[in-house]
Amino acid sequence: MTESDHHNPKRLALTRAFERWQKDYYDQVDSHFANEDKPRGMAAFASWEERFHLFLREQAPSLLPMYKKQITMHRAVTLAGMSIHRNWKRNKGEALEAFLTQCIADARADRVVTRDILSEGAPAATPPVEFIDPRRVSELKSLHNTEFDARGLIRMCEEANICYNNGCYLALLMLCRAIIDHVPPTFGQESFAQVVSGCSPKSTRASLEHLQQSLRNVADSALHTHVRRTETLPTRAQVAFSAEMDVLLGEVARVLALHESATLLPNNSPKLTRRAGP
Repeated sequence: MTESDHHNPKRLALTRAFERWQKDYYDQVDSHFANEDKPRGMAAFASWEERFHLFLREQAPSLLPMYKKQITMHRAVTLAGMSIHRNWKRNKGEALEAFLTQCIADARADRVVTRDILSEGAPAATPPVEFIDPRRVSELKSLHNTEFDARGLIRMCEEANICYNNGCYLALLMLCRAIIDHVPPTFGQESFAQVVSGCSPKSTRASLEHLQQSLRNVADSALHTHVRRTETLPTRAQVAFSAEMDVLLGEVARVLALHESATLLPNNSPKLTRRAGP
């Protein structure tokens, strides 16, 4: 920290904020591509970018056009034979990393035009991030189903957001595992594996399969691994199942609404099916 930073707390706050965004990008997005996991990398990038856009709109709106020109509009041809990570770097990664580095440098030099909303002397707060969209929780709360009481599920969703925002990733994984084991009866099934195998369309099934396979494996490791001489703790990147969980909860809400309106399928067990078109 330089002497001038003490006299310009807004500059210091903005610099630190961009440094946090840069760290989040490497931890939450680039790490998936480095592991050659393109689907999770793209989902994590979409979530990160949405939150970063909100931050720019609130803190540094002058940078939004530059972001759109340098990142959103940037395209590169995917090359066969090249690793997923390298193709990501060519497509967006390198441009995004350069943009973040320049933002840090410009903030440190007080070259960023900002809205004067940073608290005097306090680091800029990044927007609250929810693992489960509050709108989805509100949707579940609005239902008044007489067959299934959703209060336990709702509370698990609320506690999952508390864990996510406070870095309690072990507890979050356990809650996610509890959620997928909690909801099968709403679909007329006894296990989540049966829910996955009986659902359609393919896009929905793919999301639920990711929960059944990847989430369950990661959560099982957190739940059942005995104490060891050395240990590694889960990071935010390891719990990047927000999109898939939203798909699941959306289907739960849809099926509960079917129960509520007594519009059941012939066998009285609502299935995961595509909604009818207009």
